[in-house]
Amino acid sequence: MKEVLRSVDPVFLSWACDILTQAGMEPHVFDQNISLTEAGLAIFPRRLMVADSQAGRAARLLREAEAALD
Repeated sequence: MKEVLRSVDPVFLSWACDILTQAGMEPHVFDQNISLTEAGLAIFPRRLMVADSQAGRAARLLREAEAALD
Protein backbone atom coordinates (compact mmCIF):
# COMPACT_ATOMS: atom_id res chain seq x y z
CA MET A 1 0.00 0.00 0.00
CA LYS A 2 1.14 3.53 -0.73
CA GLU A 3 0.30 6.80 0.96
CA VAL A 4 -1.46 9.33 -1.24
CA LEU A 5 -2.51 11.84 1.41
CA ARG A 6 -1.70 12.78 5.00
CA SER A 7 -3.94 15.06 7.05
CA VAL A 8 -5.20 15.81 10.54
CA ASP A 9 -8.55 16.98 9.13
CA PRO A 10 -11.09 14.12 9.33
CA VAL A 11 -13.56 15.92 7.04
CA PHE A 12 -10.92 16.36 4.34
CA LEU A 13 -9.93 12.70 4.66
CA SER A 14 -13.55 11.62 4.36
CA TRP A 15 -13.93 13.75 1.22
CA ALA A 16 -10.74 12.28 -0.26
CA CYS A 17 -11.89 8.73 0.53
CA ASP A 18 -15.18 9.43 -1.20
CA ILE A 19 -13.40 10.75 -4.32
CA LEU A 20 -11.31 7.59 -4.54
CA THR A 21 -14.21 5.26 -3.77
CA GLN A 22 -16.29 6.85 -6.53
CA ALA A 23 -13.37 6.17 -8.89
CA GLY A 24 -13.57 2.46 -8.02
CA MET A 25 -10.65 2.35 -5.59
CA GLU A 26 -10.56 0.97 -2.07
CA PRO A 27 -8.83 3.60 0.10
CA HIS A 28 -7.83 2.85 3.69
CA VAL A 29 -7.16 5.35 6.46
CA PHE A 30 -4.18 4.39 8.61
CA ASP A 31 -3.36 5.75 12.07
CA GLN A 32 -6.96 6.35 13.13
CA ASN A 33 -6.39 4.69 16.49
CA ILE A 34 -3.46 6.91 17.42
CA SER A 35 -5.53 9.91 16.37
CA LEU A 36 -8.28 8.84 18.77
CA THR A 37 -5.86 8.82 21.71
CA GLU A 38 -4.81 12.43 21.15
CA ALA A 39 -8.14 13.68 22.56
CA GLY A 40 -9.04 15.81 19.56
CA LEU A 41 -5.81 17.82 19.49
CA ALA A 42 -5.07 16.93 15.84
CA ILE A 43 -1.40 16.23 16.53
CA PHE A 44 -0.97 12.96 14.64
CA PRO A 45 -1.89 12.96 10.96
CA ARG A 46 -3.83 10.10 9.44
CA ARG A 47 -2.59 8.52 6.22
CA LEU A 48 -4.79 7.73 3.26
CA MET A 49 -3.47 4.60 1.57
CA VAL A 50 -4.30 2.80 -1.68
CA ALA A 51 -2.97 -0.25 -3.48
CA ASP A 52 0.49 0.26 -5.00
CA SER A 53 -0.90 -0.12 -8.51
CA GLN A 54 -3.45 2.67 -7.92
CA ALA A 55 -1.22 5.22 -6.20
CA GLY A 56 -0.42 7.32 -9.27
CA ARG A 57 -4.02 7.52 -10.41
CA ALA A 58 -5.24 8.24 -6.87
CA ALA A 59 -2.77 11.09 -6.39
CA ARG A 60 -3.79 12.59 -9.75
CA LEU A 61 -7.51 12.35 -8.94
CA LEU A 62 -7.00 14.03 -5.57
CA ARG A 63 -4.92 16.85 -7.11
CA GLU A 64 -7.59 17.45 -9.75
CA ALA A 65 -10.41 17.37 -7.20
CA GLU A 66 -8.56 19.82 -4.93
CA ALA A 67 -7.88 22.15 -7.84
CA ALA A 68 -11.58 22.12 -8.72
CA LEU A 69 -12.37 23.38 -5.21
CA ASP A 70 -10.31 26.54 -5.70
